[in-house]
Amino acid sequence: MDSLDPQKRDEAFSMAYFDIVQPRFKAPITGDEKLADLKIDADDYEAFRKKCLYMSSEASPTFVHKLMSSALAWLFHAADKTSLANMQDTQRFLIERIETDIAEEEDKEFRNRLSKMLELTQRMLMELPERMERYYGLYTYICDELVRKLLAEKPSLRS
Repeated sequence: MDSLDPQKRDEAFSMAYFDIVQPRFKAPITGDEKLADLKIDADDYEAFRKKCLYMSSEASPTFVHKLMSSALAWLFHAADKTSLANMQDTQRFLIERIETDIAEEEDKEFRNRLSKMLELTQRMLMELPERMERYYGLYTYICDELVRKLLAEKPSLRS
């Protein structure tokens, strides 16, 4: 993984980093904090790599298999163009629901939070096709640059 383009590697394996590192979070104070603001522990490649180096060599083949299977499944799902229409329908449904909630909400502060959710959902709808293309590119990059090398490795023999 060290030989991969860092930006592509980090985007492709961000969920794996999070799952392996399992960072801790502090409690929100205002409710306006972003998840990244609440994170106590780093869940970047260095933290992931450090945690992996503490594993026993016996666990390594199973870990690598599970890591790659999980990461590739997540990337494939995010790149699955056959689900684009369903994902767009879901985003449209969410937009309609949030718009209804905003219209019915009397609390100004909560309406503002709903408006932020609406902006995010609208942006996600617009970016879906481009995002799928990006994830497809990441999927093929990881297959070409990492999986191919892993498949070429000789399996370790246990005594």
